[in-house]
Order: sequence, then C-alpha cells, then structure tokens
Amino acid sequence: MFLKTLAQKILAIFGLRLVRTSRYVEPVAPFDVLELAVRVQLFKKKDDFYFVQIGANDGVLADTLNPLIRKYRLHGCLVEPMKDVFNELKQNYSDQTQLDLREVMIGERNGLGKIHRFKRDAPVPASYYHGLARQDADYIRRKAKAEGL
Repeated sequence: MFLKTLAQKILAIFGLRLVRTSRYVEPVAPFDVLELAVRVQLFKKKDDFYFVQIGANDGVLADTLNPLIRKYRLHGCLVEPMKDVFNELKQNYSDQTQLDLREVMIGERNGLGKIHRFKRDAPVPASYYHGLARQDADYIRRKAKAEGL
C-alpha cells in the first residue's frame, strides 16, 4: 500500500495518476505524449527550454506545437521559408513575443534554393497544399499526377 501511495504522489508531480483499466483499451492515447515530454523538460530546467520547429507553416493548421506554445509560453524558433506562409505565421503568433520567427530555408547546401508546391487555389486536398513543399520538383509533379492534374 505504501508503494502505491508513493508512486501516486510522484506521478502527481507531473499531473498524472495511476489507474486500473479494463483489459482491452481503445487505441487512443490517454494523454498527449508531446505535452508530457515538454512538461517534464520545463519542470527540470524551465529557463533553459528552447525548441526549433523547421517548416512551421502558418503555425495553426495541423500544428501540434501551437497549443503548447500558448499554454506554456514556450521559447523557441519557428522556421518557414515561403514568404506568404511566413506572413501568416507572423500574424498567427503576433501575440507570442517570446518566439523567434525566421523566414529561411533549411536545405542540403548553403545559398539560394527553390521550393516547389501547389498553388493555393489548386483543386487538391488541403493537406496537399498545407505542409507539402519540397525542393524536389519531381515529387510535387508525381503528387499532382496522382490527383489527375
């Protein structure tokens, strides 16, 4: 009984508790693993925590970091190379002054690079436009062909 109580107290520090569940559990994560990892790091060394997100896009759609950034006012750097998307990123995080926003591309070599993507009004699923940008033009062409474009 003592060990169970001790384990519960230790887990409570991280906002967790140990509970008995049925033998078969739905394959849905009972908690956000990324948030747990962030909370552990913040607990250990809050002042030293700093993250970098490469390909931050607009910082909203399909972005698992956005709620954590806002909830914990995380310090970090968001990198987005596409000018129009970077402008949306700046707008979406305008209230988060602790962030460093960089309009640069991370590539294989130094210098200028070209990014290929679908146009915003392309008749493709939203996921094809949002987050699908590559230096590899052939990859984008193959995706377009798969959509019948």
